[in-house]
Amino acid sequence: MPGGAETPLDALLLQGTRGAWRWLHGSQAEGTYRLERERWLLDAITIDPDSGHKVVRGRYRRDVAVVARDGKPFLCNQQAAYLQSAVFDVRIHVEDGGLIVDELDYRTAASPCEPGFRRLGRYQATLERPNVVLRWDGGEQTLQPVPDDSFAAAELELEALPADPGARLAGAWHWTMRSYDGENDIQDETETWELAVADDGTAGGTYVRDVTVWSADGSDLACAGAPSWRFVDRYTLRGKLIGDQLDLEEVGVDAGTHPCLAATPDRHLDTATGMTVGAHLVVTWRGKRRQVLHRP
Repeated sequence: MPGGAETPLDALLLQGTRGAWRWLHGSQAEGTYRLERERWLLDAITIDPDSGHKVVRGRYRRDVAVVARDGKPFLCNQQAAYLQSAVFDVRIHVEDGGLIVDELDYRTAASPCEPGFRRLGRYQATLERPNVVLRWDGGEQTLQPVPDDSFAAAELELEALPADPGARLAGAWHWTMRSYDGENDIQDETETWELAVADDGTAGGTYVRDVTVWSADGSDLACAGAPSWRFVDRYTLRGKLIGDQLDLEEVGVDAGTHPCLAATPDRHLDTATGMTVGAHLVVTWRGKRRQVLHRP
């Protein structure tokens, strides 16, 4: 705009950024590493139909990745890391000569680690060229400008999953778990699943369960004569999709063998229910045993 910005809203959009900013922050606490990222994109100045005042509308996407520093899995997704994502709709207006940012609404990405609740915030925005500083009671953050083409508006939207429950369930899934027995020996379990769902809801699939047991101190395990031993089971599944829930049963198993399994050579077939939560498949077996599978 010739001669400079007319209002604080004009100045907000005319810093060579045209309303695109980012924020990145890493921290450590309680045995975890936490990486927070926000990407902001603001639109042109419009007239608010309720107040009749000039406002800028836009949105920002907030991603929070939490990683366990000791490598142990979280209960929510049974992995050593999880991601929470949300998109916030915002409105910026001038109040008492200053810029106020109001969060109007939000959408969260479905995940076993997502509580689904956010508090809508209000911030004071200050132009400290070329940055924008947001302040609130107890904190502040600095948004740095980015070129218009550094990210697309579509990147601020949450990932779209298939609307059809069968399409969300079908395909490959993966699960891993590490546990310790009374002797502190390590048991690593990996399962690789393949599911298919027909148009009438009939489902079928297989999964391969690969288990390795390791000696905690590197000494030979008595049954194996070595520091580790391994077996692989192959299961066949069938089921029925009813609404969003998949009823599953194990109908066959090709059980692996090993001298360490001599006392328990048999496998007991089980039943379960499954439901997709975002990009995860939560499977609950009889006795409330829970598995959280993810895409490979």
